[in-house]
Amino acid sequence: MILLFGSINLLLTFSGCELFQRDVISSPADFESYFSKPYLILDSTTLETNPAIFKLDENRFFYVRFNYENEIINRKIPFESNSLSLGYELFELDDGTLLDISKIQSAELFYYDMVNSKSEKMCTIKWVLKSYPQMKEYLLSFLENEEFDLYTIQTKTSYLFNILHYKEGIKVDKSALRSFLRTL
Repeated sequence: MILLFGSINLLLTFSGCELFQRDVISSPADFESYFSKPYLILDSTTLETNPAIFKLDENRFFYVRFNYENEIINRKIPFESNSLSLGYELFELDDGTLLDISKIQSAELFYYDMVNSKSEKMCTIKWVLKSYPQMKEYLLSFLENEEFDLYTIQTKTSYLFNILHYKEGIKVDKSALRSFLRTL
């Protein structure tokens, strides 16, 4: 899930993950695995790619192709070194407005190599939109009360992580979850 703070709607993306966030993506099959099950990303996350397999520079990069209201929109994924940055900027248009995720008919991840004039599809990605209140209500539904202090944030983070991971089948970054809980 991706939450865009400071906006009326926060972007939440569900994507899948058999890999842990620190694992390195080395093939299209790794991307398929990563985006196959629900994976909760709060705010933004980085995804490490194998530089020997996926060289990243001005001429080689990843992008997401959205089918948005029957129009194709390609969005280059920001990167640093061999780390992709998956966040709300993928949904931001050139004029600063955000795509309405409910109007995205499909999204696919590609690797583009301008040097060899080759574009290779890695996988399909599903996106879901929720508002901050909806996400807050969803997370709080697993908790007994809404009182938070430093100690309860730590214990509730662990508790929520276990519920999301084991009961709901969603992988989640604990530090991002902890940061989100601090906003409640």
